[in-house]
Parts: sequence; structure tokens; C-alpha cells
Amino acid sequence: MSSLLRSLPCKALACLEVGGAPRGVVCTEAIAAGTVLMEVDVGGQLCPEHLRQEAPAFASRVDALDAQLEGRGRLAQATLATLSLFRESDSHDAYRLSLPDDFDCPALWSDQEADELLQGSPARDATFRRLCETIRGSLALDLSDVAFLRLMCLVRSRAITFDGKLRLAPGIDLANHSFFPTADLQFGETFRLVATRDVPRGGEITFCYGPWPNSKLMRIYGFSVDPNPFESVSFTCQGAYDTVTGGLPVNALRELRKRNLSHEDRVNLSARGNTHLDPTVPVSARNEREALSALQDTIETKMRTYQTSIDDDEATLLVADQPQRLRYAVQTRLGEKRIWAQTLDTIHAALRILG
Repeated sequence: MSSLLRSLPCKALACLEVGGAPRGVVCTEAIAAGTVLMEVDVGGQLCPEHLRQEAPAFASRVDALDAQLEGRGRLAQATLATLSLFRESDSHDAYRLSLPDDFDCPALWSDQEADELLQGSPARDATFRRLCETIRGSLALDLSDVAFLRLMCLVRSRAITFDGKLRLAPGIDLANHSFFPTADLQFGETFRLVATRDVPRGGEITFCYGPWPNSKLMRIYGFSVDPNPFESVSFTCQGAYDTVTGGLPVNALRELRKRNLSHEDRVNLSARGNTHLDPTVPVSARNEREALSALQDTIETKMRTYQTSIDDDEATLLVADQPQRLRYAVQTRLGEKRIWAQTLDTIHAALRILG
């Protein structure tokens, strides 16, 4: 790991190690804002395109499998990046040694573990596990399902996506995530990690992996953050998709209004010039009550997929020395429940006004 960092532009960096394993990057001397800490070529042998050039027939098989599984190209890129990294090659030894042996994320859990820890959270990643099993079997790779899944999860957690393409960035991926980072990742012909403020000796180098809710952080990286300023839940109802942060899911509500339009509602909408009958605002008291009641039923059904209450989860987090996996999972599901509870409170208040 140290040799990997020594090859980067800034020499005042060292691995933060916990239990002998790399767990971040720290400064060995004070660093000024604007310092280029790391710079990594976005091409090279760890780029999926490199394997495409070396083995075009095999890459075409991976692309065909991606299309069959509706992977939208991302599955093919992850597969090629994984195979590029772990094929026999001495040139990647230093980087491979920097990767954690104990990486953990929900795709690697059993169904029982996911049921107990994440309950109804979308952080559960059974779909990715099934896709990886299909890929391994279809490509007849000389790896077990578990081994290939672990490698795919590991690469997915280290990869950086830029301009629609997945890249591995040795060294940069040693830096931990923070919503209040000390560095910024800049994209171009190279990936550059640049200090955004002065960092004292012994200070940690962090950057923001993305403005993501805990469900995505948990699913891809295996951790959650409390508090998370970007906490949200994804919601699909009547074919409409919303990202909900505690208010009403406006797209779902519009579809429910449309579904419950009476003849009188349609006449009134047309009279207002809404010839497409697209109810983006309340149409009538009756229609709004029915739409909100249907929305309430859908969210309450979603809430029942969580086996513990908000109070239960809050009490769990108050217990000291909880296993890290449990704490991350509880933080993830608790944040989601709080958003759903806020949304239900908003619906209840609106229904009281409507009478």
C-alpha cells in the first residue's frame, strides 16, 4: 500500500491502517489547499476498454449478456473491469494488495441476514447477486459464484464512473467518503484528487463519493452515514417514480388523481384548459381525498415490510459496541422509516383539512 502511494504526485501521504489493513489516507505533513494529492490515468490496463481491445470476442459475449440481462452497459463494464484486475498479471500486484480482504456489503449477505438487518430497505441487493451468478455461469468462469460475486462487489465499490464509463483509480480509492471532505475529485484526461482546504499533519484525506442516500451507500460501499444530508427514498406507484425526502411524492399523487377522476372532474379540468387531463394540482376535494387515501395505503403497506419500529431502531443505536454491520444497517432502515413517517404525517394533515 505504501509503495502505491509513493508512486503518486504528493509524497506527504500514508495509509491509515486499522488492524493491519488500509482504511484510509492521512497526511504525514501539513498540506495546503489546492495541492494535487493524487493523479491517476483513466486509461491503462485497468480500464474495461483495454480488455475489449485484447479480447474483442469475449467482450462481445459480455455485451450480449448485459443486453439480455438489461444491465444498460454498466454490468458489462463492471464485469470487464473485474476480470481485468484479477486476471494473472504482475503489474497489478501492488493494487490488489491494497484491496480489503474483509469487504462487506448486502449483496454478500444471505437472505436471512438481509431480512434481519435491512428488512424492507432497498439497500438489499439480491438482484445484483442473481445477475452475477448468471454472468459467471454463462461465461463459464473458473470461479465459484461466491468468489465471483465478492470480486464484482469489491470492484463496484472501488470504481469511479465518469462520462458514462467505469474506471478504477488506484490510490484514490483508498480515500474514505465524507459529506464534508478535505479534497475534491476532478475529472479530465486524468483523475485528480485536489485538497479543497488546508489539511494539518495527521489529518485524513476524504472526498465525497456522491450526494447519495444511505440505501445507495450501504448497497455499494457497505456503510451508512448519520446524519446523511442527502437521505431520501425511492418510490414507485402507479408507474410513477419519485425521490421522497419527507414531503408528498408528487408524481405518484398526480397519477392517483388521474386514476380517480370522476366525470365532473374531467369536465372541470377541460374547462380550465387542461385538455390532457393531467392533474398536477388538486382537482376536487373528493378526488384529493381518494388520491391521498390510496397513497396512504401504499405507504403503510411499505412500512409493514420493516419488522421493527422507529423507536426500536433508535433504542438499538443507543447500545454501545454494536457490531458495525448491524449499526450501518439500522441507520439505513431507520432513515427510510423516518422519511415514510414524515410523509404519512403530511398525508394525515391534508386529509384532516379535507374532512
